[in-house]
Amino acid sequence: MTLSRKTLALLSVIILSTFALAEGTRTWEQSKFDELTKGTTKGIALRSEGGLELAPAFKTLATTPSTYVWSIASDAAGNIYAAGGSPARVYRITPDGQSTTIFEAQELQVQSLVVDKSGVVYAATAPDGKVYRLEPPKSGAKSPWNWTPYFDPKAKYIWNLALDNAGALYVATGDQGEIYKVSANGQHSLLFKSDEVHIRVLALDPKGNLIAGSDGSGLVYRIAPNGEAFVLYSAPKKEITALAIDAAGNIYAAGAGEKRPGGATPQISITIGPPAPAPAAGGNVNLAAAAAAPPVPFPAPALGASGGSEIYRIAPDGAPVRLWSSHEDLVYALGFDTKGRLLAGTGNRGHIFAINGVDDFTDLVKASATQITAFASAPGGGLYASSSNLGKIFVLGPGSEPEGTYESDVFDARVFSLWGRATVRGVGNANLEFYARSGNVDNPDRNWSHWTRVDLASGAELKIPPARFVQWKAVLRALRPGAQPSTAQSGRAES
Repeated sequence: MTLSRKTLALLSVIILSTFALAEGTRTWEQSKFDELTKGTTKGIALRSEGGLELAPAFKTLATTPSTYVWSIASDAAGNIYAAGGSPARVYRITPDGQSTTIFEAQELQVQSLVVDKSGVVYAATAPDGKVYRLEPPKSGAKSPWNWTPYFDPKAKYIWNLALDNAGALYVATGDQGEIYKVSANGQHSLLFKSDEVHIRVLALDPKGNLIAGSDGSGLVYRIAPNGEAFVLYSAPKKEITALAIDAAGNIYAAGAGEKRPGGATPQISITIGPPAPAPAAGGNVNLAAAAAAPPVPFPAPALGASGGSEIYRIAPDGAPVRLWSSHEDLVYALGFDTKGRLLAGTGNRGHIFAINGVDDFTDLVKASATQITAFASAPGGGLYASSSNLGKIFVLGPGSEPEGTYESDVFDARVFSLWGRATVRGVGNANLEFYARSGNVDNPDRNWSHWTRVDLASGAELKIPPARFVQWKAVLRALRPGAQPSTAQSGRAES
């Protein structure tokens, strides 16, 4: 196996050799992604081709009072605006993590929001919701944000919003599968009506066309400014959960859920608390928490979908290709890092993946929340990420973690064993320290030996007690400028 990328810190084939009494020599090899996922990572990313690298820096910026954060957007100053549910609020969070509630809705949740060039926030609520216009106070004023109802599509659900360069707002709705266009002067019109039940997600391509994804048949539409629509792709999945478009015009779409020909779109419900009391238009925001009340069912994007998730790339000429699939993870958000690499925010394990190519990906980080729901640009080349269960805001990057640790799963030799040598292959641009420990019970916390460093440059002998079980640990550290990476290549144990 060869080192394929300069960014790779450790492409590893880890072999622990054992000499088992009356059993002969045996080896334990870990080099595949499915094997490495059994271990425990901290500041370590896992490559699909097998290997470890330092993960991007990842920290919690803010934890909101809302259980769900469905949408985020950032302004030119790096402030982040978060659409929350249970309770239904819009939060303004500064780059240093200071959070303020700027709007509290009477509906069950704020489903989507966008920010225009002047800092005005447009927030959509659901169910039976409206689009609200949130205007910031004048510079230096301490007065609250003013809000006014901006557009009422008379639809059961508003799923997504998008803004074009002229300031026109596009509103994706559910129950009738309609998209409305609201011009910068507030005039609105029906741009497109689908035969699908829901239009879930929107994006704008470099030519000004609106790209839309549906729930029902998993369709990706290209809609011209005059409303003329063309189905670019009918996905194998029933619901398009996220869209992203790169500068070259490639469209990336995530699909989830099993298609059932002729079947009705199932209603997936989550539990949301009661609506907050409605504030007076333009008045102060009510910061009090809503009183307890019976839970209310609400159909949420992709929650409860079966059959896993997939990501597709649709080229500018319309040619589609499947890039990634998972039986466990559902994609809620797509975005790009500063290198133009596609990122996927998923649930219900809270992982963020980097999609490097067809079936080539990196499991970057795992958040302390269940679903990663949205991305937005952050100052300095980083990326904001939002989550639900719990409603948090994270900062991803722009650099990597200075140090990362990987602990393998426990290997059971089945018999009392003498431990030999370790072979580590493919060390790249990071310093590596390698450790091992052993014990005679399957739980390492129950009086195993201490972690013992293995000298990979000189024999790589495992100087740990003979025992039935063994475990290894790798510690990666970023190189200092001018420093050389550690290297190792050692033989196997001999009987």
